[in-house]
Amino acid sequence: MENAEKIATRHVLLLTCNGIGHINPALTLATKLASMGLSITLVVPDAASFSLVASTDFQGLPITLTKLPLQDHGQEEQHQQGWTMEGLRVAVRSGYEWPSDYSRQKIALAALLEELKVSSSSPCCVIVDMILNWSEELLVKTGLPRFILYPAAPNYLALSLHARSLYRKKLLPVKFPGFETMKVEGLLPLYRRDVPDAMTDDGHCLYPLHMGFNEHIISSDGILFNSFTELEPELFKALAESFEEIKHHELLPIGPLFPSKYFTPDALNATKESSVLRSSEEERCQSWLDEQPVESVLYVSFGSWALLTPRQICELALGLEASQQRFLWVVPVENKSIEELEALLPEGFLKRTEERGLVLPGWAPQHLILAHSSLGGFLTHCGWNSTLEVITLAGVPVIGWPFLADQPPICRYLVDGLGIGAEVLGDDDGFVDRDEVERGVREIMESPRAEGMKSRAKELQAKARRAVAQGGSSQKNLEAFVARIKSLLV
Repeated sequence: MENAEKIATRHVLLLTCNGIGHINPALTLATKLASMGLSITLVVPDAASFSLVASTDFQGLPITLTKLPLQDHGQEEQHQQGWTMEGLRVAVRSGYEWPSDYSRQKIALAALLEELKVSSSSPCCVIVDMILNWSEELLVKTGLPRFILYPAAPNYLALSLHARSLYRKKLLPVKFPGFETMKVEGLLPLYRRDVPDAMTDDGHCLYPLHMGFNEHIISSDGILFNSFTELEPELFKALAESFEEIKHHELLPIGPLFPSKYFTPDALNATKESSVLRSSEEERCQSWLDEQPVESVLYVSFGSWALLTPRQICELALGLEASQQRFLWVVPVENKSIEELEALLPEGFLKRTEERGLVLPGWAPQHLILAHSSLGGFLTHCGWNSTLEVITLAGVPVIGWPFLADQPPICRYLVDGLGIGAEVLGDDDGFVDRDEVERGVREIMESPRAEGMKSRAKELQAKARRAVAQGGSSQKNLEAFVARIKSLLV
């Protein structure tokens, strides 16, 4: 009985990092693992993130929270500031320096590992976020199995490993002209605009960062993907067979990593119930959406930090207006005031579009919007978290407006691979004019191709829900992972 009880309460150390797209999947994974008989110590990176996580209702599950300090303040300030698309491009071109001094975190993590080692419930394995490569040396020394939580798009791992292979063959930097498309195992041919410069130029300021993430992942025992097999079957086959570095790793798609209530047929009411107190913004948003026809509204949001320049915001506004479609647009403004919006948008825009548009300053309840029956499309930066949300909650076509990192190859797959969207194209500086915005909006909302996109998006939504249900591919992978953890010796 004692041995059975010990096995049933295996202890897992789970390390996440800043950013909603990293924290939310880790939270969901911690909850799932704890509900399947494991105890979890969830490590978050700072006081602000800790407060966010601490407000989560774990419903009595065996999840313990702890936090690590941030890196050097000056570097963190540089990293955390609100970038515009234009500003980030300039920063990267001029040699942007990613935070590199993690001595405080290393000291704190070493102390935590020592504390856990002598406790009555020492961990039997570690799950660590894909970008926490600074933790690798310390975690390897523990001798514990180490698994990577990969919350980004899996296609980015394939692209990154391909870049590593090019470097080892002395084929970097990739020259242009001549680089019209790049072929990566498991991926569609990628245009030059789909491949970040940091993947094709070993002299790029962010190239060492990407390669550091690679080594962190390659040295692990397995990878847990926030995706599902049916979404990217050819990619997962290629990752398992064509990349020598991870050919012998456990590669487990276990997503989409969202709370289970968001996979129910009544997901809209589930999102309402997820907030203890409904804000005035949520009430306003809900009331406006309730008044709109089914599948008629375009939701426009660029995530939590990929901000547009004022000039681009005005051009986007004029494109939305010209499209004559209903829209709900989240515009990030510092004080979340209507006065700020009016100063930022074209003169008279709010008045001219008030019958068919709702512009929200700063924030919107995205889960509620995506689950609403009036939603007909999503204009997005193609962040992986938002991509999975629109597939899972909404099942509607998308307009891809990718920005950086994994977003361009995600956009390519959504448009050309899955056939559920359109892409808007900018000039050499990334500026997208109003005519291009209007074209993209009309293409997914009213063109002859729109019905096919909608049908395919609904099919993907059904596949996502089946993947996490009992007997589904992601659920089976998660159960196999938990069974392995419970069999480990401590």
